[in-house]
Amino acid sequence: MIELFYKNDELHDPLICSEHVKMLGICDENTLKNITELAFKANELLSRLFAEKGVKLIDIKFEFGVSPDGDVLLADELGPDIMRVWTKEGESLDKDVFRKDKGDLMTAYTKLFNILTAS
Repeated sequence: MIELFYKNDELHDPLICSEHVKMLGICDENTLKNITELAFKANELLSRLFAEKGVKLIDIKFEFGVSPDGDVLLADELGPDIMRVWTKEGESLDKDVFRKDKGDLMTAYTKLFNILTAS
């Protein structure tokens, strides 16, 4: 599932639909299609990578931009602050450790790093 949010701190990043994107002139239909395809592809690749390491990618947030040449670009970092990752036992190794007071954030992030970099 793809959810679109209007990035605006004053409005608290409201959820918008594809029609809003077009009406607000954020991007045209073709660019939105490219963004959607890239998001699904990136999610698929990351989900597969994480599954191979024994953890599950629950969800992820991508921020996209458009270059002056019109190329769609992933304009955000990839890290545990933009995704939810759980062990097979359901242990959070992401930003929810902090948000939901589930333990020490650095311990969770270090554990995720060690899992992903183990050979």
